[in-house]
Amino acid sequence: MSRPLVSFDTNILFYAADQRDPVKYEIALDLLERAAAAGSAVVIAGQVLCELYASLTRKRILPPAEALDLVRDYEQTFERLPVATDAFRRAFEVVAAHGLQIWDAVLWANADAYGCKYLVSEDFQGGRRLGGVTFLNPFTADGRLLLDAALPPMD
Repeated sequence: MSRPLVSFDTNILFYAADQRDPVKYEIALDLLERAAAAGSAVVIAGQVLCELYASLTRKRILPPAEALDLVRDYEQTFERLPVATDAFRRAFEVVAAHGLQIWDAVLWANADAYGCKYLVSEDFQGGRRLGGVTFLNPFTADGRLLLDAALPPMD
Protein backbone atom coordinates (compact mmCIF):
# COMPACT_ATOMS: atom_id res chain seq x y z
CA MET A 1 0.00 0.00 0.00
CA SER A 2 1.56 3.28 -1.08
CA ARG A 3 -0.36 5.56 1.28
CA PRO A 4 -0.66 5.27 5.06
CA LEU A 5 -3.46 3.13 6.34
CA VAL A 6 -6.15 5.38 7.87
CA SER A 7 -9.09 4.48 10.08
CA PHE A 8 -11.97 6.70 11.18
CA ASP A 9 -13.77 7.09 14.48
CA THR A 10 -17.56 7.28 14.50
CA ASN A 11 -17.67 11.06 14.93
CA ILE A 12 -16.18 11.68 11.48
CA LEU A 13 -18.83 9.57 9.74
CA PHE A 14 -21.51 11.11 11.96
CA TYR A 15 -20.56 14.69 11.05
CA ALA A 16 -20.69 13.77 7.36
CA ALA A 17 -24.39 12.95 7.84
CA ASP A 18 -25.27 15.76 10.28
CA GLN A 19 -25.59 19.24 8.79
CA ARG A 20 -26.25 21.01 12.11
CA ASP A 21 -22.57 22.04 12.31
CA PRO A 22 -21.82 23.21 8.75
CA VAL A 23 -18.05 23.51 9.25
CA LYS A 24 -17.62 19.99 10.63
CA TYR A 25 -20.08 18.67 8.06
CA GLU A 26 -18.05 20.07 5.15
CA ILE A 27 -14.71 18.91 6.56
CA ALA A 28 -16.00 15.39 7.31
CA LEU A 29 -17.72 15.07 3.93
CA ASP A 30 -14.58 16.21 2.08
CA LEU A 31 -12.44 13.82 4.10
CA LEU A 32 -14.70 10.84 3.38
CA GLU A 33 -14.78 11.68 -0.34
CA ARG A 34 -10.98 11.75 -0.33
CA ALA A 35 -10.93 8.49 1.62
CA ALA A 36 -13.23 6.82 -0.90
CA ALA A 37 -10.90 7.92 -3.69
CA ALA A 38 -7.95 6.43 -1.76
CA GLY A 39 -9.64 3.03 -1.77
CA SER A 40 -7.72 0.38 0.11
CA ALA A 41 -5.73 2.94 2.11
CA VAL A 42 -8.76 3.42 4.39
CA VAL A 43 -10.41 0.96 6.76
CA ILE A 44 -13.33 1.17 9.17
CA ALA A 45 -13.93 -0.92 12.27
CA GLY A 46 -17.25 -2.72 12.54
CA GLN A 47 -17.63 -1.06 15.94
CA VAL A 48 -17.70 2.33 14.21
CA LEU A 49 -20.51 1.29 11.88
CA CYS A 50 -22.60 0.06 14.81
CA GLU A 51 -21.97 3.26 16.76
CA LEU A 52 -22.83 5.34 13.68
CA TYR A 53 -26.18 3.63 13.21
CA ALA A 54 -26.99 4.02 16.92
CA SER A 55 -26.03 7.71 16.99
CA LEU A 56 -27.84 8.66 13.79
CA THR A 57 -31.07 6.99 14.87
CA ARG A 58 -30.95 7.96 18.56
CA LYS A 59 -30.36 11.63 17.71
CA ARG A 60 -32.92 11.42 14.89
CA ILE A 61 -30.49 12.62 12.25
CA LEU A 62 -31.72 9.87 9.91
CA PRO A 63 -34.61 7.41 10.08
CA PRO A 64 -33.50 3.81 10.73
CA ALA A 65 -33.82 2.68 7.10
CA GLU A 66 -31.70 5.58 5.82
CA ALA A 67 -29.12 5.08 8.57
CA LEU A 68 -28.86 1.42 7.61
CA ASP A 69 -28.43 2.37 3.94
CA LEU A 70 -25.60 4.72 4.90
CA VAL A 71 -23.88 2.01 6.96
CA ARG A 72 -24.19 -0.39 4.03
CA ASP A 73 -22.71 2.24 1.70
CA TYR A 74 -19.69 2.57 4.00
CA GLU A 75 -19.35 -1.22 4.09
CA GLN A 76 -19.20 -1.23 0.29
CA THR A 77 -16.80 1.71 0.08
CA PHE A 78 -14.26 0.84 2.79
CA GLU A 79 -12.73 -2.36 4.07
CA ARG A 80 -14.38 -3.30 7.36
CA LEU A 81 -12.00 -4.56 10.00
CA PRO A 82 -13.01 -7.48 12.21
CA VAL A 83 -12.09 -7.25 15.88
CA ALA A 84 -8.47 -8.30 16.33
CA THR A 85 -7.84 -11.31 18.55
CA ASP A 86 -6.13 -9.37 21.33
CA ALA A 87 -7.95 -6.03 20.93
CA PHE A 88 -9.85 -6.26 24.21
CA ARG A 89 -6.82 -7.30 26.26
CA ARG A 90 -4.77 -4.43 24.79
CA ALA A 91 -7.65 -2.02 25.26
CA PHE A 92 -7.90 -2.81 28.98
CA GLU A 93 -4.15 -2.27 29.31
CA VAL A 94 -4.38 1.11 27.56
CA VAL A 95 -7.35 2.19 29.69
CA ALA A 96 -5.30 1.46 32.82
CA ALA A 97 -2.06 3.00 31.55
CA HIS A 98 -3.29 5.99 29.52
CA GLY A 99 -6.82 6.76 30.73
CA LEU A 100 -8.63 6.25 27.43
CA GLN A 101 -12.33 5.40 27.50
CA ILE A 102 -12.87 1.69 26.90
CA TRP A 103 -14.51 1.90 23.44
CA ASP A 104 -11.91 4.43 22.27
CA ALA A 105 -9.24 2.03 23.52
CA VAL A 106 -10.81 -0.89 21.62
CA LEU A 107 -10.90 1.23 18.47
CA TRP A 108 -7.22 2.14 18.95
CA ALA A 109 -6.18 -1.46 19.73
CA ASN A 110 -7.89 -2.70 16.59
CA ALA A 111 -6.36 0.02 14.41
CA ASP A 112 -2.92 -0.72 15.83
CA ALA A 113 -3.31 -4.48 15.36
CA TYR A 114 -4.10 -3.99 11.67
CA GLY A 115 -1.22 -1.59 11.05
CA CYS A 116 -3.17 1.65 10.74
CA LYS A 117 -0.88 4.63 10.81
CA TYR A 118 -3.60 7.18 11.58
CA LEU A 119 -6.83 7.13 13.56
CA VAL A 120 -8.95 10.14 12.64
CA SER A 121 -11.17 11.45 15.44
CA GLU A 122 -12.04 14.57 17.36
CA ASP A 123 -12.05 12.59 20.62
CA PHE A 124 -8.34 11.92 21.03
CA GLN A 125 -5.51 14.36 21.63
CA GLY A 126 -4.52 15.31 18.09
CA GLY A 127 -0.94 14.42 17.23
CA ARG A 128 -0.65 11.95 20.10
CA ARG A 129 0.99 8.67 19.18
CA LEU A 130 0.17 5.40 20.90
CA GLY A 131 1.80 2.24 19.62
CA GLY A 132 2.03 2.61 15.85
CA VAL A 133 -1.03 4.87 15.61
CA THR A 134 -1.09 8.66 15.48
CA PHE A 135 -4.39 10.34 16.38
CA LEU A 136 -5.45 13.09 13.99
CA ASN A 137 -8.19 15.64 14.59
CA PRO A 138 -9.39 16.88 11.19
CA PHE A 139 -11.00 19.92 12.79
CA THR A 140 -7.61 21.43 13.71
CA ALA A 141 -5.06 22.98 11.35
CA ASP A 142 -2.30 20.56 12.40
CA GLY A 143 -4.57 17.55 11.92
CA ARG A 144 -5.61 18.71 8.46
CA LEU A 145 -1.98 19.15 7.37
CA LEU A 146 -1.14 15.56 8.29
CA LEU A 147 -4.35 14.31 6.70
CA ASP A 148 -3.55 16.15 3.48
CA ALA A 149 -0.36 14.08 3.25
CA ALA A 150 -2.19 10.81 4.00
CA LEU A 151 -5.29 11.53 1.91
CA PRO A 152 -4.41 14.18 -0.68
CA PRO A 153 -7.11 16.75 -1.46
CA MET A 154 -9.04 16.12 -4.64
CA ASP A 155 -8.59 18.64 -7.44
